[in-house]
Amino acid sequence: MAIFIYKATDLKGRTVKGEIVAMDKEEVVAVLSRKNLIPSNIKLKSEKKAISAILSTPLFGRITILDKARFTERLAALIKAGLSISGALDILVEGAENITLKRFLSQLKTDLEKGQPLHITFSQYPKHFSPVFISLIKAGEISGNLEKILNEIAINYRKEYDLRRRIISASMYPLILLTAAVLIVIFMIIFIIPRMVSAYAGAAVKLPAFTQFFISLSNFVQKYYLFVLGALLIIVLALALFKKTKTGKLFFAKIKLSLPVFGGLERKVMLSQFCRTISMLLASGMTLTEGLEVGSDAMSNEAYKRLVMENKKMVEKGIPLSDCLKNYPKYFPPLLTGTMVVGEQTGKLDEMLNTLNIFYEDEIERTLETLTTSLEPILLVIMGGIIAFIALSLLVPIYQYISTIV
Repeated sequence: MAIFIYKATDLKGRTVKGEIVAMDKEEVVAVLSRKNLIPSNIKLKSEKKAISAILSTPLFGRITILDKARFTERLAALIKAGLSISGALDILVEGAENITLKRFLSQLKTDLEKGQPLHITFSQYPKHFSPVFISLIKAGEISGNLEKILNEIAINYRKEYDLRRRIISASMYPLILLTAAVLIVIFMIIFIIPRMVSAYAGAAVKLPAFTQFFISLSNFVQKYYLFVLGALLIIVLALALFKKTKTGKLFFAKIKLSLPVFGGLERKVMLSQFCRTISMLLASGMTLTEGLEVGSDAMSNEAYKRLVMENKKMVEKGIPLSDCLKNYPKYFPPLLTGTMVVGEQTGKLDEMLNTLNIFYEDEIERTLETLTTSLEPILLVIMGGIIAFIALSLLVPIYQYISTIV
């Protein structure tokens, strides 16, 4: 695929300019012809401009959650307006700002014209589209409710995007404070403490234990700074590699869940994700076991992902899902399992799960508000305590020295 710049004339004689992602110039001509445009000039976009376009896209070529939300919203609206999927994709390709999304939509249209179902093309891009998304698109194509399914997917993406944005916003201030505290400590160890040491050298003062600790730490860092930097780099790389393994994913997932305050937030996010995903899959026509298998891939926490798969095996044996989840009260609280029993007995499990999802979304909102208001003073006190401790370790010897000469 390549980007072509074209200049064409419409049926009224007006000049039209634009860009098209296509395999070659012949495909560009074919696309323009379908739009009743007569091309007068078609040229390949320069490599320099193409690279610039790629670098200007979000996250260097990724299709973001917001991109997918907008794409599914617009596709649903165009289908509702009476356009064919092929015609809708033509409009979406022209309007796409993310070049990766533009290329994907162009390929999607090409595959569609060859008679390939939408969900098959989506399945060829697992990096961008999850099994849940693909399964819902497939269900929409089979049932003829593609427009409704696309709207539900768009709402889901919007909720996920808003949740991530709120979590990042709530954690940004604590992160800034902690970073500032670390930088202040590093600055004092590297620049301030060595100068104070030289001042203490000629004074007959016995230094306190905590002052001696910081002086020793400062001397070590200055003498072996290359070793310290190398060790930190190795630790960071080792943790990054470990995090990619199955054991590492489970380890860090459990760490997240055990953190004070943030662990509770992570648990509520996972419960909301579980209820929302399984509810959507059941409403699309999937069986419960199929929904659990596909839905497990949507769980971003490895501990929850494994538990969902384990419970899927139990459900296959005929055990109700609510009874299975009761064995893990730490991960699935009684409120959830008790409400699910009602849904199973009435045959409206998807509706009950959707109700639970709304409840947990409200809980997440309240938790984020609490985090924002309560963490700020706590972190300020911690940061002040660290700086005060270091300052005292430097000032106490000065007061001791002054008291010996007065």
